[in-house]
Amino acid sequence: MIDRDHLRRRIALLVPRLGSSFDGEATATVRAIERTLTAAGCDWHWLADVIREPAKLAALPSKRSRQNSAGPGAQPMNDWRSVVRFCQLYGVEALSEKDIDFIDSLSRLRPQHLSPRQQQWLDGIASRLGMRRSA
Repeated sequence: MIDRDHLRRRIALLVPRLGSSFDGEATATVRAIERTLTAAGCDWHWLADVIREPAKLAALPSKRSRQNSAGPGAQPMNDWRSVVRFCQLYGVEALSEKDIDFIDSLSRLRPQHLSPRQQQWLDGIASRLGMRRSA
């Protein structure tokens, strides 16, 4: 579950990337913000309301409205694309620039299969972020 301060920090880290001169990076940032909002049970309309009236940040949607949202560790580490999405959502503050660049390159390039070295690096990142490995 994402609390309001955590949500605010994540979005604040992402918003400056919207100004990138690279269309792909700006688009990826939009999607990262959208994933962050969805994980908190929010949407773009909620974010617009918060910008208009900051006091609404205290009123995150109830836990009941977030039942379908997965939180850290809820998604098994069985498909590398799922792991990349997890890392993009939960790794904004915890990862080094090198790790973030690696994750971003995987999401942009979408290789069919990862090399053993890439898979090991991705698994290490996901483990540091608390993602559990499925059997």
